[in-house]
Amino acid sequence: MNPSARAVISQLPLALCLLIYNVSAHADVPVRSPLEVRAHVQSVQGNTVVLTADSLGRPLAPDMLLTLLAGDRAAALVRIDAVRGGQATGTVTESQSDTPVPPGLAGVAPCPIPVTALDGSAAHLALPLDHGLTQGTLLRVFRDGTDIGAAALSIAEDQPPSAVLIEGGAKTLRPGDVCYAVPESVTLPIAQEAAPPTSPREPSSARPTHEGILVSAVDGGDVYLWAPEPDALAASMERLSIIRGGECIAVVRLSADGPLGGKAESIKPGTSIAAGDQARPWAETDAPQAPAVAEAGPQPPQVAQAPPDVTPDTDAVPRQPAASPEAPSQGPARTSLPTDRPKSPWTSPPLGLSLSGPTGLLRIPNAEVQPSGVVRLGRVFVSPDLDRSFPGSRSRSQFTIGALPRVELGLAHYARFLEDLTYHGKIQLLPERDHWPALAVGTMDVRAAYGLQPTRFLTLSKRLVDGRLRLTLGYGHGGLGGAFGGVEAAVTRQLTLLAEYDTEELNFGLRAAPTPRIHIDLADVSGTLGGQVTYAFVIDEEDAPPRPVILSRPSTPLSPQALADRLQEAVCALGMENVRAEVGEGPSGQTAVVFYENRQYLHDETEALGQVLAAAARELPPGVARLAAIATKSQVPVLRVVTQPDGYVRFLSGELAPERYAGMLQVDHSSESPIARSHIVGRSELGNPTRFTADLAVTPLVRTLIGTERPTPDDPGATQSLAVRFSLRPDLSINLGRGLDLRYSHGVHVAGALGMGIDPYYASDAAHATYVFEPVDGGLARLAAGDFLGGRRGALAEGVVELGGDRLLLRGLAGRLTDLRFFDTRSYHWVYVGDVRYRIPSIHLVASATAGRYVGDDTGFTLGLRKYFEDTELEMQFRHSDYGDVLLLAGTVPIGPRSWPKPDRVRLRLGDRVRFGQRALLPEGGEAGSVTAASMVANQLEEFDLTDALLNRDRLNAAYLRVHLDTLVRAAQHVVSAER
Repeated sequence: MNPSARAVISQLPLALCLLIYNVSAHADVPVRSPLEVRAHVQSVQGNTVVLTADSLGRPLAPDMLLTLLAGDRAAALVRIDAVRGGQATGTVTESQSDTPVPPGLAGVAPCPIPVTALDGSAAHLALPLDHGLTQGTLLRVFRDGTDIGAAALSIAEDQPPSAVLIEGGAKTLRPGDVCYAVPESVTLPIAQEAAPPTSPREPSSARPTHEGILVSAVDGGDVYLWAPEPDALAASMERLSIIRGGECIAVVRLSADGPLGGKAESIKPGTSIAAGDQARPWAETDAPQAPAVAEAGPQPPQVAQAPPDVTPDTDAVPRQPAASPEAPSQGPARTSLPTDRPKSPWTSPPLGLSLSGPTGLLRIPNAEVQPSGVVRLGRVFVSPDLDRSFPGSRSRSQFTIGALPRVELGLAHYARFLEDLTYHGKIQLLPERDHWPALAVGTMDVRAAYGLQPTRFLTLSKRLVDGRLRLTLGYGHGGLGGAFGGVEAAVTRQLTLLAEYDTEELNFGLRAAPTPRIHIDLADVSGTLGGQVTYAFVIDEEDAPPRPVILSRPSTPLSPQALADRLQEAVCALGMENVRAEVGEGPSGQTAVVFYENRQYLHDETEALGQVLAAAARELPPGVARLAAIATKSQVPVLRVVTQPDGYVRFLSGELAPERYAGMLQVDHSSESPIARSHIVGRSELGNPTRFTADLAVTPLVRTLIGTERPTPDDPGATQSLAVRFSLRPDLSINLGRGLDLRYSHGVHVAGALGMGIDPYYASDAAHATYVFEPVDGGLARLAAGDFLGGRRGALAEGVVELGGDRLLLRGLAGRLTDLRFFDTRSYHWVYVGDVRYRIPSIHLVASATAGRYVGDDTGFTLGLRKYFEDTELEMQFRHSDYGDVLLLAGTVPIGPRSWPKPDRVRLRLGDRVRFGQRALLPEGGEAGSVTAASMVANQLEEFDLTDALLNRDRLNAAYLRVHLDTLVRAAQHVVSAER
């Protein structure tokens, strides 16, 4: 949204609704606008109401005043206080009766129509696609908050909507004006208010305004600002002071050119500049204590610190800064480096791993968890004499991950006389508050052998003395049975002293943290020395906010044929394949459609989508109402994105807030073109077809088996030893046409196994054909026959369909298979499996339930959770079938560069992703099991899942795109940079 429109929005609804209220007080019939914001009251508590935006209405905005309607009568006025997503909270300012406002009432407010560009005496308008207005509709026009007259709406074919001022004190409209569709007899008295110019660099001769200057984004040492009059500001001073809580925390030297902003000259130690901070003219007294001079060159992204009196959640870092002061980002929580948030200039005790695995002190866990997306690896060194804590152990390797907000999972590998693997997990039920401790429950040493008992625990932790101390109290059952407690004292930012009682002994130690990533622990546990070194990395890194992108677009209309040709050539130049461009008439006017296939950006399909949208929008002249990008795989459409070109360009330039633009995106899995009538197809011969092209991918594989079975009195050595095998798997894929592909795979042994052989339990050879088609719009089906990965042979049919928008997905699989590893090759069995998946987009989590008849005539069910951290996946499954119970922990990471060279007829590359995991058999009654049985329980066809084979629908859908809009901006930056 342009700045002038923002300045008017907060005033116009108030004045119009007051007028509506006054009229309705006498006539009981409010004046309605043909184009309006609509919502309904969801709940009421006193004078506070919660409203939900109507799916057919416009976005709600803070300070907007809505008229609540009881039928056709005005019942009350509500001022919007805050907006998050499609929901808003507001306060009742006036009511027609003394009774509370009932839920279910409708709320209305006028919808602003910004002027975006000039075309002679006519002004182009940013009308919504479903505006419903007709030729000649009268509009009231406001400039800088003042009513300047009336305009007539012009809607013509092959032209964007426009308006001409027919009554008022100015001859023409100009960018920054705002129009409203209201009855002709209504004049809206808007209070005069200075508004920011349309462009951040629009010349202004006004006296500089130093009020309301805000930080809009931070990119390392670069600070970007928003101001009502940017040019006057830049010309009047060289420095600005960044203010938080009335205190100067940094000084910024303004740049002479480019966007409004500059370099951070000095920053108060322990703080960082964040979007939303205020700024004011620099004074000599504004100098942060002990300033840290910013180094030249790229700097790591700064993370906003919490106010002194607030202790926020360690993983609640906003993904993307606000695009404007009135449009804060509402993206999901993101992860920063694993550092504890300070309540004072002192650093709180760091979140280190205990020697037992979970986040904690030495042996005991505390109530803290690793932030979501943070992985911490540890190596423990202890004396063999420490039998009580680590019986017979020489060393221990640990892995702990913040799997979800306030949930951590992990495993530990013991290097004993024989190998063993144990698991641990912790859930923080309540985070720490000002007057309340953190509360967590968990378990550790699950599936342990050789004297270690599983432990279940409950623990409390609270920071005291300005955050320098963390006290922990808890109670455990099992290996850590009884009451325990401890204290962590931060002596300096790098050194913490530890003392604890582990239900039997007093233990002491220290934790050195030279960086937030590296921790070094030294401990005296039960009179025996030990230690640990841990390293942390983030698999969900917070990206620096992207800079605005300005797309240069043609100013004159093109013929449909010329436009289709230019679109096809532009997308082909990106390296996309199977490109086809169409131009025709859609329901809202001229529409451009681009079909493409991506084999360059294999980590994230969003990068390819962003480049296609940017390259196409750059070729669209005024008059094109809609742009559609349809991604295909094996020439079969799998994703459709439809947007308004003008809104998309405004979003890239920073004029339209991300959450506003997200509401303009239409994302689905339909293959239907939005062109309603006959269309023109691009004539370019550069379609880059993939028919008869070959793709050879080489994937490294590491296979491990670590026995986790309990020993029995008759067989104390039932636990298996470690086995490792390293191999390479070349995969050759050949496309024979739309939806038809051949695949051949063969495992190449590289390094031998240690301990026991593991070849019988996995087969990496495959040779099969697949055919993919669309039985229904938005659904996909696949037929396959041959040899599959994992040693399966036979024929399969699979289908997926979306239900309930982006949240629910159904998948079914049926076929005749045999398992070449364990059964006679002539012993084929029916396999039929049903899969239900439910997505929780806010935390990128997918819950699944699978049931049916698995490979090997085995029946049962599987419950699973899959969490996405940007390019990385973490999965946990519980499988129950006739063969037993199994717990599976697995992860998938991408390999190779983020982008590959433009594909040719034959391409050699690394595989897309590598999957790793560990299965633990859960035998009944403590009896010993076998690794062979664990690999057979509820056996499924790994790497044969239609939801992942063509396009991972759990990752790339409408909800995913709306919280990853910054990826579209970064992709557009590559397009603009390549053009230069």
